[in-house]
Amino acid sequence: MSFYQSLMKAFVESQFGYCPLIWMFSSRKNNIRINHIHERALRAVYKDNFSSFESLLKKDQTFSIHHRNIQFLAIELFKVKHGIANNIMDNIFDRRELDYNLRSQTDFFRSFVNTSRFGLNSLKYFASKVWNLIPPEIKNSENIEFFTHKIKKWEPIGCDCNLCSNYVKDIGYIHVS
Repeated sequence: MSFYQSLMKAFVESQFGYCPLIWMFSSRKNNIRINHIHERALRAVYKDNFSSFESLLKKDQTFSIHHRNIQFLAIELFKVKHGIANNIMDNIFDRRELDYNLRSQTDFFRSFVNTSRFGLNSLKYFASKVWNLIPPEIKNSENIEFFTHKIKKWEPIGCDCNLCSNYVKDIGYIHVS
């Protein structure tokens, strides 16, 4: 890792790595600002003023801050599922333990919601959707070290949150894979 990469990780990425579950639900406007700061830092590190943000992320072999936050949430869910999370996280997510197999079996209970502000955009609801996106070969990891190693290479493709979806005027959010 170069000196400039170390500086970027220490001064830019560390700021958005603090309380990632809070940053995850920031507005689209704030997320654009965060990505712009991240992009500027990557441009400075690689001295590349012409590549797209996506190609700079590939060059750095990293993900956007939002995707890293989703990965962090997945790690916390793994801890909850295996009983190694702290009490606060354990109380937020309702584990589903079934004695029989269902077609769409999930490890976390997704409650019925009435509003988007306090339901669809809540951590509890979003977490169960994220957990269902993770491939079984990662979910079934033996321990937290293997899971963390695998999840940091996983890109949350198929996420339909507002930050991962595109907004089309007069239509709303659409997800483009």
